[in-house]
Amino acid sequence: MVMEEKIKIIHIDQPFLKVLARYFAGKFSNDIPDFSKILIVFPSERNKFYFRRYLLETIMTKGIIPPRMLTIEELIDFIYEKIGGERAAILQNIERNFILKKAIDDLKVENWQDIPFLKFISIGNRLLNFYDELSQEQVNIRDIENKSVELHFAERYIKNELPILRKVYQQYRENLTRSGYKDRIDQVERIYKNYDSKIFLEFDYVIIAGIAATTSFEEFIFKRMIADLPAEIIVHSGTPEDIAASKDPHKKFYLHYKLLSHLGSDINKIELIKNGPSTKPVVNIKALETPTKQTFYLGSVIRDAIRKYRESYRIGIVLTDDSVLFPITEMLKAEGIDYNLSAGIPFTNLIFYSFLKYLYDAITNNFHYKEFFILLQHPLIKGAVINRVELRPLVYGLRRKMIEDRRRYFQTEEDKGQRMFEGLEPGLIPLINFLKHCFTTVQQRLEFNQYIDNIIELLNDVLSYNEEIIKGNFPGIKEFFERLHSLAQLRIEQSAIPLGIEALEFILRILKDGRYHIEGEPLKGVQIVGLLESRNLDFDCIVLPSMNEGIFPRRSEKDMFINPALRKEMGLITEEERNNLYYYYFTQLTCGKKEVSISYVNEENGDIPSRFVIMLESEGYPEDKAQIIFTRSATNINEHDVKKDPKILKSLFDRFKGGLSHSSLRSYKNCPYQFYLQYIVGIKEPDAIAEEFDASSWGSLFHIVASEFYKNHYPSGFGKEQLSQATETINEILDKCVATGDYVALPLKDGLHFDIELYRRYLKNFLIKEIERFDNGYKICVESEEKRLNDTIEVNKVPIPLIGFVDRIDTKDESYYILDYKTGSIPLKKYYAIGDEFTEFQLPLYTLMFSKNGKKKIGGLVYYKIGKKVETREICEEEEIGEYLEQFKEKILIPTIEEMLDIDIPFYQAKNKDICVNCIFKSRCGRR
Repeated sequence: MVMEEKIKIIHIDQPFLKVLARYFAGKFSNDIPDFSKILIVFPSERNKFYFRRYLLETIMTKGIIPPRMLTIEELIDFIYEKIGGERAAILQNIERNFILKKAIDDLKVENWQDIPFLKFISIGNRLLNFYDELSQEQVNIRDIENKSVELHFAERYIKNELPILRKVYQQYRENLTRSGYKDRIDQVERIYKNYDSKIFLEFDYVIIAGIAATTSFEEFIFKRMIADLPAEIIVHSGTPEDIAASKDPHKKFYLHYKLLSHLGSDINKIELIKNGPSTKPVVNIKALETPTKQTFYLGSVIRDAIRKYRESYRIGIVLTDDSVLFPITEMLKAEGIDYNLSAGIPFTNLIFYSFLKYLYDAITNNFHYKEFFILLQHPLIKGAVINRVELRPLVYGLRRKMIEDRRRYFQTEEDKGQRMFEGLEPGLIPLINFLKHCFTTVQQRLEFNQYIDNIIELLNDVLSYNEEIIKGNFPGIKEFFERLHSLAQLRIEQSAIPLGIEALEFILRILKDGRYHIEGEPLKGVQIVGLLESRNLDFDCIVLPSMNEGIFPRRSEKDMFINPALRKEMGLITEEERNNLYYYYFTQLTCGKKEVSISYVNEENGDIPSRFVIMLESEGYPEDKAQIIFTRSATNINEHDVKKDPKILKSLFDRFKGGLSHSSLRSYKNCPYQFYLQYIVGIKEPDAIAEEFDASSWGSLFHIVASEFYKNHYPSGFGKEQLSQATETINEILDKCVATGDYVALPLKDGLHFDIELYRRYLKNFLIKEIERFDNGYKICVESEEKRLNDTIEVNKVPIPLIGFVDRIDTKDESYYILDYKTGSIPLKKYYAIGDEFTEFQLPLYTLMFSKNGKKKIGGLVYYKIGKKVETREICEEEEIGEYLEQFKEKILIPTIEEMLDIDIPFYQAKNKDICVNCIFKSRCGRR
């Protein structure tokens, strides 16, 4: 039988597995119901399930003995074992990396030998993949060296880089042989050398179905099977004429052309398996401004598809990128839509991974508050019940106690200054003992196998304290424990793995690359599948999110080891061929469907739409670029306001007795509802310990430092000749303030020393600017430093007290200058200019109070910026100050207070929603 007679094509417009099932049932009708003597090879695991299902539907019998089904990887393992190979002796990639690292260290390869193992893994994996590729393609590095010389490549590449790759490979293989183990290269070489089709004699027939991209090694196996056995290859592709015309990587069926040509077939004579007519799909293309809007859009697409197609398992979402997985699943949960997620999910999503990661972070950051509090509030700790004691209230109690005492109760070896748990309430002991057990377990310096056993025992204890986790049967936990057990079985020298907390870092790094699978029910709910899983699957409606260039096709990585031109010369896969595979996947995904919904994120600085989106547009498919507007009904947000009544007005007047400050006025002007929550209800920000300087803590620190500097050291100012001493003094004050722990938690994290050094520069710049001001005749009213100002204003015949603490008042030529320090940015002019957007009350309010309605001459209202650049900005000219203050009083201050007191005007929400972004009350008002 000639080769082309052993090859069949199912047209790309037809559902591959369904047509294959019908073809199979017809071809082997005499074998019904026992197909066990037939072998089918598929590219993916999911193909097996669907094929078995379609075969049952086609035969319409109660049961069958299905054919033997293998993936391509399983086929290779099957062949290897049948010809005498020991699959159990083949090392995992992490084990191979240890042997490869030793080879590099032995050879003292420059730039590589000193890399810590955990950082080496990414390089090691790429190098191992390169060596594996060469073995599959039957190319050795000597061949590459010879070709490099022939093509006159750079001398450095020929004499240095390629020989190093060859020597590392040789040393690695020697080390591997000495270890007594094997790797994938051994497997490939053994099959190339000892392959014998007689190993398939237990089967009456073999079908290789649905393959596209193949290595030379796989083509070798398939060619031998087809030549020696009753066997055939069935591909999902275009017509024979389409394939024959696809001689370059820019054509969609190039990979099939390459495979079938290698098999030696006359492509034009290959049989096309006939089936019913195909319909052209409806294609929807949507551009979205943000990933959030894309998720919102996908919800509407899925709801519409369920209404149209009823059987939700006929709707497939293909994950073009892992980053869309979580938003999509959360959206489907919120909508109450069943789904089956069978794509590989990273272990990093699991609750046990985050628990170990937070433990590691807390210890390696010396139990500083930020990392410690994150750990403390982890669900596995907060939800634990130990001997009938709930840890949740103890978690909040310990957190509150630490904030009140500004003290850490857990220490590393370096921190032995404080007595550990002195002063703690006895009721907190169960939590303390639990945490000590966790910290002790992960810091023990044990051999790796024992260390893993202890980690597993700890996690089992934690699980036993969380019955809700056990009852919920959370996905992935079983696989997580299995992966930990497998790490304990790693075939590497125990001394190669670090001890103590670094062993936990090693575990986390290995788990980070791992994935678990949720089987679910493939015929129930919307099907969420990965790109490779989607091969050959049949859906009515397919959804392709995040179709951006760089995601689909994925952005290529620079080849570290071989020049692209050299790749082509050596017959290795090129970047063009990798991209062609995406072209084929896209064709297979979009053909034969009733509806295809494609979306991409069109961010201003993001990736452009995928080349395949542009291709569809050029074919006449329209694109919807209309913006999605989040309306109130769409996002279920209700506006809040609070009507005033006599009780609220009484609370308001009680609040006035202490004085209206600039911050309370600003709060009301920005958002009356925020003012109500903060000043009438009395809701405050939750207490917290600052571990880093933010704008607020640096601002508070500067005000105290500047005040003490002038009050206690330089009340009359200073000159250029005193700059050195003044700088030393102000730095001492800074250090003393930091040492109190009032502004940032102690002991300081390492990175904060850089912040403090930066603040020293800011203070030096400030002192230089001060000398300039003193030289220009300005003097400080020392008694006014942080001076409390009081005044009363009459509004509708009601006296309203005003209060404030002015940062600083300077004098010059018998005029007063009101200064407001700004350690951040100076406010925009529109916020202090008299008008609708006015919110900056501080300078005009303080000036109004200080001047006693014009009885003191004011020379300026000044913002004084402290930072990398030190500058002053007067908010109006001296001759305009009187008019500015009068307008402020009549057009801003009094109307604002009048509105506060007006019983007919409720405390309404901000009209400008931009200010809601950083508001601490947004979760209470509904504008989340």
